[in-house]
Amino acid sequence: MAKKCNGVRPEKYDHPILKEIEEAKEELKMAEEAFQWAESDTGQIDAAIARLEAAMLRYNFLIRRAKEMKIIKKCLIEYLKDVNLLI
Repeated sequence: MAKKCNGVRPEKYDHPILKEIEEAKEELKMAEEAFQWAESDTGQIDAAIARLEAAMLRYNFLIRRAKEMKIIKKCLIEYLKDVNLLI
């Protein structure tokens, strides 16, 4: 069961950016797997690195943006931990 933050359950913080954060986290996971499976081909390795870097940049951008928008104010970190999105 998710914890409450300031008396409000995290799932009450329903904003489109939270879905984007979830998608970015999934892309980051897939990019990490692609990197792990990259063969000795330098092109494949370079592509995996580029994908991983892009996924990390997007995830970090979305986290910063959510904080700037004060979507969930002080609860952002607690929410991300609860839904296993904090890296």
